[in-house]
Amino acid sequence: MQDSLAESLREFDRQSRIGPVDIYPHMMKITFAMVGRSLFGARLKEEDIELISLAISTVQEFMVRQTIQPYLNPWFAVSGELRRHEEMRARAFGVLRDYIRRRRSEPPGNDLLQILMDARYSDGEGMSDELILSESMQLLVAGHETSSNALSWLLYLLSARPDCVDRVRQEFDSVLGEKPLSFSDVPKFEFTTQVILEALRLYPPFWMVDRIALADDRAGDLEIPRGSTVVVFIYGAHHSPQYWENPESFDHERFAKVNEKRHTPFAHLPFGAGPRGCIGGNYAVLQILMILSVLLRKYDFRLVPGQTIEARPMVILRPEHGIRMNFTESFPRGAGRLRTPEGDRLYVP
Repeated sequence: MQDSLAESLREFDRQSRIGPVDIYPHMMKITFAMVGRSLFGARLKEEDIELISLAISTVQEFMVRQTIQPYLNPWFAVSGELRRHEEMRARAFGVLRDYIRRRRSEPPGNDLLQILMDARYSDGEGMSDELILSESMQLLVAGHETSSNALSWLLYLLSARPDCVDRVRQEFDSVLGEKPLSFSDVPKFEFTTQVILEALRLYPPFWMVDRIALADDRAGDLEIPRGSTVVVFIYGAHHSPQYWENPESFDHERFAKVNEKRHTPFAHLPFGAGPRGCIGGNYAVLQILMILSVLLRKYDFRLVPGQTIEARPMVILRPEHGIRMNFTESFPRGAGRLRTPEGDRLYVP
């Protein structure tokens, strides 16, 4: 994850020097490369990762159109749109399928794919290539979109709260010093976690989830027949004044430890809840912290004025028009400026 982040930030740094950057596509690239390396190791080609990433985002957008505009489905079939997206999906699946088959005959790797390949059921049988492909694609989709969206909205919220940025930076400096972040450090980021959880409340990446009722049930006065699709409106729960005071405001103190007992159970669901909660929740938090630990300590950032920032509820709650920001390299903590005839120079006391 660290190696992937370092590679991705080289391109981000180059773009940020040119001018404002739309943080949403950049966060998508950074998190997808990171989860791709975590899942498949360093042996998956960069061009293959880009092909899979493009296929996932393009096919998902098409699926949303099919869902919200079902009257267009006959046109999608006749015009070739359906076939084009199916072919794109098949190409991405083909790349992963070939890679999984090659890995069967190669020395064991140190990645999530190897864990899936080594897993055994109670009868001693392992997973088929097709099942590993399905699990891998699920991890790829869930493992980068949640984090990239959360990071985009988080940076947007922090751009208006320099006081929070300073406290987050201080916590990173206190916990990490000069060393990179590791998983054992995650519980130590008390304030930063509060900020992340509040951002996930305001802008939950998965704004709704659906479940199939396995048996007849009842919710209050509502009968739920077996086989019904039940949609959990996560965004609604997160913004309900019934559960949150001033729900539209950004208030990280909601998630301070002293306030935990005040929360209504299951009113905060950024990763779902119960036995079907997101398996990648811990990975996502680690990923967000890791990227923040570099971005916030390397750059100062501000929102480009005059933008309309709106959320678009696709499969994921995306920024409709992107979020454009200016990034400038910040001085290390304790650094200052030394004025010389040639101009300002950085010095570290």
